[in-house]
Amino acid sequence: MYAVASINLPNYQDLADVTDAPKQEYCQRYGYKFFVMKENKYSNIMGFNKIGYILDLLQSNPDVEWLLFSECDATITNLTVSIDDKIDNDYHFIASVDRLNINAGNFLVRNSEQGRAYLDMIMSHEPQYKTAEWAEQQVIIDTIGDY
Repeated sequence: MYAVASINLPNYQDLADVTDAPKQEYCQRYGYKFFVMKENKYSNIMGFNKIGYILDLLQSNPDVEWLLFSECDATITNLTVSIDDKIDNDYHFIASVDRLNINAGNFLVRNSEQGRAYLDMIMSHEPQYKTAEWAEQQVIIDTIGDY
């Protein structure tokens, strides 16, 4: 089973109302689970909050093999591309890039020991990166050579 997850705080609700609908439709189309968190439960820093959230989702949903995370300022526009079309079981974390570098706003993570360990590693760097402009994304950029 696959899942899609997003996160938004109340100040992003108007945007999430627009972007979550296609995500929900996508999940209904393929039979994926859909999760949304609307609080700072794991960290006061949004990027680390989402990593903690995803770790919790993976641990509490062992039937989820892969999870597509998509921030509330992004949506799914092509409902014909399934998660199966984008995963590669030779990997445990798949991120996109943009003109600046890796973009951690949307990524796939495998619910495997290695996938969860990678997310744990990102969370472990919160003290050093909590003031970094890109927070968890900067951890990924700075450690990509190690993984």
